Amino acid sequence: MASGKQFLTHINGLRGLAILAIVLYHLSPSLCPCGYFGVDVFLVISGYFLFRNDIPRLRDKNLRLRDYAARKLWRIVPPWMVVAVPVVLICLFYMPYVRNVTIAGTVGATAFGFANDYIAFSGSYFNPNVQQNPLMHLWYIGLTEQLYVLLPLLALLPARSGKAAVRAVLALVGVLSLLFCAYLNYGMLVPAWADTVNAINNDLIRPYYSVFTRLWEPLLGAAAAGISLAPAAGSAARIGRKLAGAAALLGFVAACYLCETGSALSLPAALAAALLILFAAEGPVARLLNLRPLQQLGSISFSLYLVHWPVIVIWQYFCFWNPGAWDMPGMALLSLPLAVLLYRGVETRCSKWPSRLGRRARLSLALIPHLLILPWSLCMTQATFMEQVLPSGIPEKVSGYTHRYFAGTVAGLGEDVDKDVFREGLHGLGGNKQAPLRFLILGDSHAWHLADGLDTACTDNGRLRGLYLNFSCVPAWNCRITLNQGKNIWERSQGEALMNWLSRRRDLRAVLISVHWWLRLQPEAITDWDGRAIAADDYRAAVEAGMIETCRRIAALGITPVILRDNPKFLGDDPYETALVYHGLNREIPDMAVTPEQHEANTAAERAMIERIIAAVPQVRVVDAAPAMFIGGRYPFRDEQGRFLYRDTNHVSVHGSKRIAERIMQELGELLVP
Repeated sequence: MASGKQFLTHINGLRGLAILAIVLYHLSPSLCPCGYFGVDVFLVISGYFLFRNDIPRLRDKNLRLRDYAARKLWRIVPPWMVVAVPVVLICLFYMPYVRNVTIAGTVGATAFGFANDYIAFSGSYFNPNVQQNPLMHLWYIGLTEQLYVLLPLLALLPARSGKAAVRAVLALVGVLSLLFCAYLNYGMLVPAWADTVNAINNDLIRPYYSVFTRLWEPLLGAAAAGISLAPAAGSAARIGRKLAGAAALLGFVAACYLCETGSALSLPAALAAALLILFAAEGPVARLLNLRPLQQLGSISFSLYLVHWPVIVIWQYFCFWNPGAWDMPGMALLSLPLAVLLYRGVETRCSKWPSRLGRRARLSLALIPHLLILPWSLCMTQATFMEQVLPSGIPEKVSGYTHRYFAGTVAGLGEDVDKDVFREGLHGLGGNKQAPLRFLILGDSHAWHLADGLDTACTDNGRLRGLYLNFSCVPAWNCRITLNQGKNIWERSQGEALMNWLSRRRDLRAVLISVHWWLRLQPEAITDWDGRAIAADDYRAAVEAGMIETCRRIAALGITPVILRDNPKFLGDDPYETALVYHGLNREIPDMAVTPEQHEANTAAERAMIERIIAAVPQVRVVDAAPAMFIGGRYPFRDEQGRFLYRDTNHVSVHGSKRIAERIMQELGELLVP
């Protein structure tokens, strides 16, 4: 293995392979189902170079900590800031449906090295606050900065005890980190551990983002750096190394393509990266990694990582979150030249600037942008929330605690309201802040653009306002359902807190509840977010019981419960179309498929459930609010094999949401409009 700072082309090619997997996954998981394992490869490579170059120099006092910190900051900070500033401006002026408050918080968190923790607790992966955040990928910057602080401390603090003690400490930390990662990702499969693991994952640590569950990967790279391979003595040794390199390459490719999307099984990919570092310096694998395209991708890998995700999110925003066949090549082709410009104009130049500055100036100039960003991000976060949410939402007296909302804190939710009820985002609907608050809509991300339509309709009407509580399908049933190995565990505290808040809202006339649209998608079993199959009948029974109780209690408060039934019926003479029309462009809709018989069975079961709810609570009103009703296509769609395709068009189109909102307001009539 080469020593010193010799450029290792096979590792540069490995970087190119890793960023290629990441970009393909972000373009479409079908292109590389587990391409996010490329991040694990980056971490192994980072640990390798950190322990091969920087930490030995720090230990020998050939490199000062101040110079080390300045060099890392100049390497990381200017490129991500150059990307973040135009992205923020584009979102402010051209993307009104993207949560600017989340973006501001992301920028502030990245500036101070905890973007990974901020992104982890900004909401579920399915929450639009996260999905539609063009700076979501900066979580990796926060993780990298934390590793650049922790790893030298781990390596240098016990240095007086000798190299053997240092290696023992690092090995112990690496093993504990790996075990902790496995425990949080798979511990829920052990019934005795399930509650504890869920509590940790929900409230303390998200294993995908946390430095504590990622430490083992750079330490694996450190182990590779500590292995000194002598030149192969014979042909058998050379063949063995070449075979090991080939097996490692195949292992990484297999991990990316054989694991299902969402898999946390990153150990094979990380091990493959370490083995490629050790054994791919020569032979056929080296020739593959030294191919010019991979070498070029490896050189711009950091810049391409920073650029590609904003390009994908912004592009998809302007094609209504439903890219066509030519959109993916377009996103890739746009990302590449932007990455080259960032690499040549910022990344390479900034890596050389510190050498021209004094030691104090190097670190000071690297820290100044962070100090400027903090007040901006906090002010933007607070101003956005105070202007858009609180004045139009909750005019309650200030209570004894503050409610955490993304990067800022605001007060005033009321004494009896559990702050977790509103953790995922409460949005005011309607521009006239003097108008009475008449309705609350409870819905998941599938109601996101419906809420936007209601906001526009209320603003145009000028005589009423509403609230939209995102990510609240489950709390809407007076519970929070945790699907644990096929069992519904009801966490009633959040539902009770929501009911307590509703009991104080004397001006509310209606609570609009969106029926869970998964019930229409899978006839036999529903896959929960932990990947488990829950029997559809069991799930529907649990939902029905919760809906009946919730509607009964809402009605007892003098508020009308309104059920919004998504996609309730076929419309038109030929309802089975294959594409949705956006401004004259046909865009295919690949998604879940059921047979006509399964669809009829699901529809009949849902209709019977709604009828039983109405029988139990006569005050319930039902509004058929099909998201595609006023868009160019019709629901449901059918592919070439005759299978029905379902696509929640509220996810992919802001057009039509106002028409749906107008239909809802027309149906409810005098109930909402004073």
